[in-house]
Amino acid sequence: MKRLLLLPILCLMPAAQAVDYVKCEAMQKALGRANNTAFKVWRDARIIAELDLGLNGKEASASAKASPEYKKALMRIDRIQADYDAAGCY
Repeated sequence: MKRLLLLPILCLMPAAQAVDYVKCEAMQKALGRANNTAFKVWRDARIIAELDLGLNGKEASASAKASPEYKKALMRIDRIQADYDAAGCY
């Protein structure tokens, strides 16, 4: 009798969540490209700050992080990461 009561409950519970691995892999690659782009933007902004403004390394790094291009690149990374997490990728 207990088996008959337990079976319908078990049938209602999903065994696993389906994950689209091709989509997850594409998002991983996009995240890698976005990280590379953010680093290049930061590096270029730092070099420009050092040359144009005569800043030392620490000040130039802070100036580069404040640049609008770098902030835009970070926002793109955050958006890709949120989509990655929402899709259930790991």
